[in-house]
Amino acid sequence: MYSIEPNAWYNDGEVHPFFIGEYTMDNKVLQVIAAIFIPPLGVYMKNGKIDNAFWINIVLCFIGGIPGVLHALYVVLM
Repeated sequence: MYSIEPNAWYNDGEVHPFFIGEYTMDNKVLQVIAAIFIPPLGVYMKNGKIDNAFWINIVLCFIGGIPGVLHALYVVLM
């Protein structure tokens, strides 16, 4: 079986597509969908860690939904 850790390898030495990079997910479509419906998840998927951008997005989501979505889209698309 394959382990769930960064740089998880297939048996033939290829990198599993979900684990390219550290803990970030490289699928932009899923990141944009997450940024629209659950903005902090989109930011987390992009950065792979809980950092300042994540906490800023949490605050913006509490202020109102639209600022959180716009910030998440900015983080994901930049």
